[in-house]
Amino acid sequence: MKHIFKILTLSGVVLFTGCGGDGTGTATNNEPLEDVLNTDKPKITLEGEKNIQITLGTNTISEAGFSAYDEADGDLTSDVIRTHDIDFTKIGNYRITYTVEDSEGYKDTKYRDVSIVNPLSGSSSNSTVEPFYNNGQNYQGSAPVIQLLRYEQPFEGPLYLGLGESYDIAYSATDFEDGNIGDRVTISGANFDPNKSGTHLVTYSVIDSNNNSVAKSLTVIVGNSTTWNSNATPTGLEAFESWYSSECGNTFNRSLYNENTGRYSGTISCSSKGLSYVDLAPMSVFSSIDSINLSNNKLEEIDFTPLSNTHVIKKIDLSHNNFYDIDFSPLYNLQNINELWLNANHLNYTKAEREALFRGFNNKSFVIYF
Repeated sequence: MKHIFKILTLSGVVLFTGCGGDGTGTATNNEPLEDVLNTDKPKITLEGEKNIQITLGTNTISEAGFSAYDEADGDLTSDVIRTHDIDFTKIGNYRITYTVEDSEGYKDTKYRDVSIVNPLSGSSSNSTVEPFYNNGQNYQGSAPVIQLLRYEQPFEGPLYLGLGESYDIAYSATDFEDGNIGDRVTISGANFDPNKSGTHLVTYSVIDSNNNSVAKSLTVIVGNSTTWNSNATPTGLEAFESWYSSECGNTFNRSLYNENTGRYSGTISCSSKGLSYVDLAPMSVFSSIDSINLSNNKLEEIDFTPLSNTHVIKKIDLSHNNFYDIDFSPLYNLQNINELWLNANHLNYTKAEREALFRGFNNKSFVIYF
């Protein structure tokens, strides 16, 4: 089968398009696709948050850790070189860099961003304010803290209740100067009818003696009693809707969803949310999705495995993120993809790598925006 590939330019974006191909994901010179894409190079995995914020006066950073692995060399964690430019005495934005090199000279680099902020304003801009610190965590003039509790344990939600089940969330509120101010907390949204299905937002608010205010909200989902109970974990479409609201700040359009086929004829958008990580597992409920938009975030890595059984995704937008490499192999069984947006990242694909990526997908023709 003859392959035809073209490099085009449209509005400052490089397009890679073509037609033909056998959809096997194998290079024409019998070189495996994974070799062309250099997937044998080492990979650093950062645990926990990729963006850390600490207050001025804190002299240490609590990191969740990291690891490094190479297909040929095995565990390279001990070979990772960690450097940073952090000045704990100055407000500003800094970066921790992790680099590793395998025995063949391939390298991988990951970053963790650190912001040192003004404790009185929460801003990383300079300030002449000299607050009073207590181990760099609490300080004079700081805002109070509200903690939600369920079964005497910290609880963030969402809360799933069976039909008719009572609302059982406790709370506390503390302030550096004022101490326990739980009696000042006001609650809104908790007077919902527990005998009717629906989604509710309960908000806890408090103001301290310095007029600093804080609010904490909890999503409460009341469901059918045959499906929901206090210990149940939501599944299917309900789990996706909860994730979509909390992670992406958007409301799912059920009118575009076909319950019989599992097809969603709309866009799932988590664009411009400042995300450093996104879990795609809630999207696995759909058999097909018209479009997924994850553009304009801070994503450095992504796992497409949860979408490996999705039949159709017409468009995926990963533009304007911090990707250095992406494993698209879980999506190679897609029956149709028209557009893949990768521009404004750190993906320095060679011509051979672009051709290999194009051939990785089974469909006959689509466009990749580099």
